[in-house]
Amino acid sequence: MTNNEPSGKASDENKAALVDAATTGNLAVTKELLDAGARPNILALFMAVSKGHSEILKLLLAHGGDSEGKDMQGQALIMHAAVWGNVEVVKILLAAGANPEAKDKNGGTALSIAVSQGHLKVVEELRKAGAS
Repeated sequence: MTNNEPSGKASDENKAALVDAATTGNLAVTKELLDAGARPNILALFMAVSKGHSEILKLLLAHGGDSEGKDMQGQALIMHAAVWGNVEVVKILLAAGANPEAKDKNGGTALSIAVSQGHLKVVEELRKAGAS
């Protein structure tokens, strides 16, 4: 493998540890794992978004995490941020290049989610970014 990426069991352990660190908000462990060659994975990104761990999200994105990542239902990270109403996380994702008009498999968008959840500040940020 390239880029000092661990292989086999070590890789699986690093992925699990990274998800755990992102879930619990452990910035020091997240940084340590990334510095040791762990690669940001979609589950770690989703956990950082759903838990509102903005500094961890920034770190994952800075180490190559995909701001446009989607779950199995086609919901992008920005859509999950809209569900939770976390304006800071929405801003981070938009600054990292997330598409404010990404659609899931049913045609839903972050804007429609934010509106339905009553997250008006998220609606405002998404509209500023071009969502309609």
